[in-house]
Amino acid sequence: MVVQAPALAAPPDQPVPSSRAGAAEGDAMGTLPQRLLLISLDEDGKLRDPNSSLANGLAGAALMELVLAGRLEQQDGRLVASAGETTGDELLDFVLAEIRGQARPRKLKWWVNRLGSGGWGRAPVRRRLIEQLSRQGVLRQGEERVLGLVPVTRHPPSDPALAGRERAAVREVLVAGREPDAAMAALVALVHVCGLVDACVDRSERRAARQRAKQLAAGDQVGGAVRQLHDDMTAAMMAAVIAATASASAGAGDGGGDGGGGGS
Repeated sequence: MVVQAPALAAPPDQPVPSSRAGAAEGDAMGTLPQRLLLISLDEDGKLRDPNSSLANGLAGAALMELVLAGRLEQQDGRLVASAGETTGDELLDFVLAEIRGQARPRKLKWWVNRLGSGGWGRAPVRRRLIEQLSRQGVLRQGEERVLGLVPVTRHPPSDPALAGRERAAVREVLVAGREPDAAMAALVALVHVCGLVDACVDRSERRAARQRAKQLAAGDQVGGAVRQLHDDMTAAMMAAVIAATASASAGAGDGGGDGGGGGS
């Protein structure tokens, strides 16, 4: 069973905005990308990424958070940022600035690819989020050596129970039958797309939990805009995984680029 933990903490004067401002006391808190990242981390700080889709998943999570907060909307299939102040969250404000800085509105798939892969001097969303949470003390930096030779940096949660709490919140919906609000349904949809359902439930519960996650991702709980975002993000992730597999098979290099593929 998953152990519950305290909510995401931030240093003074740096509040962590939550996609669940109205959540009951004791519920998991934090933005969607923060929560998805914590779910993906094991106790050693290694990222679970069974579908090779976490980078794009975190980009999609940031976009979903902004849609739920009313900071983004889709117009003729393209994302448009609303006027207003910053969110107070470093990553979300970066995403808003990127969208506002484009000469013309772009499709969601384009943004998922661009934000997920980075390029042209821009760090991808995953790296930005890890650095942000490390500065805030939510994650700590560790190092291990693969085969005793190659140093690999890990970022385990400062409090390992933080990730446990987020996984427990997902399990409550998928196994215990708790009715999700829009933000929780969006998180479950992200967990489903990134192949992380198994990390949230016991082995005997996995089959039923996967089916429940699939139903929620396609259902009305997430709302029309978020459901469309989920569908477009899934398509973008599939395209990215197929492209990466083809590139690896062909022996091609990393190629760089601005990550803005998948249509304009």
